[in-house]
Amino acid sequence: MTLYSLIGPLIHWKSLRGADEVRMHNGPAAFTAVITHLLFGGRLVARFGFIWSLDMVCRGVSGWRLWTVLASEWLACRCATRIEVSTVKQKLYLRQIHGID
Repeated sequence: MTLYSLIGPLIHWKSLRGADEVRMHNGPAAFTAVITHLLFGGRLVARFGFIWSLDMVCRGVSGWRLWTVLASEWLACRCATRIEVSTVKQKLYLRQIHGID
């Protein structure tokens, strides 16, 4: 996650305020999309073609880096109007880790 992903919606507010839909893909963009959605409304579509936290767990990453990613995914899943995944395994992972129906 970069600082720009957090302040980007504030910098580009004039362009983003009229958006009907915000789409996010996994990774650092989750915070940007969620902040945009919370500030300006519209639908939030969370797309998980690759689940960053699942990859981090498989690679053995732990600590604050993993928790930051888990927090961004959890928040995105909670705010999303629609969640899209590529595989059944990803759907089951999101249900188990983030409590998504």
